[in-house]
Amino acid sequence: MKFRTRLGIVLLTLGTCALASFVQLRESSLLNEPVPAELFDVVQSGILALRSHQYESAYLKASSRYQERLDFEHFVEMARADCVAIRQALHWEFGQPARDSGDQALLVPVHFFLPSGQVLPTTFTLVREERAWKIEHVQFAKAPESPRSLGGLRL
Repeated sequence: MKFRTRLGIVLLTLGTCALASFVQLRESSLLNEPVPAELFDVVQSGILALRSHQYESAYLKASSRYQERLDFEHFVEMARADCVAIRQALHWEFGQPARDSGDQALLVPVHFFLPSGQVLPTTFTLVREERAWKIEHVQFAKAPESPRSLGGLRL
């Protein structure tokens, strides 16, 4: 085999390795640092599905682990009972997403502004499944005594 042929094979192999390394780093950075707007879209679509009583759509936005724990009929019952404030909210605002203590889950704070003037703080827990973010859990916090100015992004 000629020297040029061997050199070409070596350079082609090194170039392929460098390209694969670049693609792998880019893919892992996309998984590690999601764009907040992408997370907000997932939460927003879940909220809008609950508000319009499209429970099947909201159920499909839930993670597979959540769907294993709660079948569709129980999900509908829970959504009708627990999500009254979400359906009544005049508007909602998102807080800064954060990692859940080293876990792969992300916490997205959402503040619902009710017609009574109260602010209902909630936290949506999102997990990554099959290259998409899914809602794992929604935790309703105790509403503060009076409305107050909240930090975070305004959409």
